[in-house]
Amino acid sequence: MKNGLGCILPNLSREHFSTTVSLKLIVAGREIVLSHLGPDYMIVRENDVPITEEHGKLVVRVDSSCRGQDVVLPQGVPAGRFRQVAYW
Repeated sequence: MKNGLGCILPNLSREHFSTTVSLKLIVAGREIVLSHLGPDYMIVRENDVPITEEHGKLVVRVDSSCRGQDVVLPQGVPAGRFRQVAYW
């Protein structure tokens, strides 16, 4: 299966029931952990300092596979917990 980020999910056999998934946003030299990812938004788990930088990299890791995609953050990343961030 291939998603919009160009990630290819591993072909899991019937013996494997769980997959380790990590979602991160790298912006202004910081790694920010994400809790959800949608088609044009992401939910930042926690960010203590607002970031005004408009360019970042979305990194998705599925088990041992990792892919990144450059993204534009038109409103930056607000401070706080579980904040929605628009991107394209």
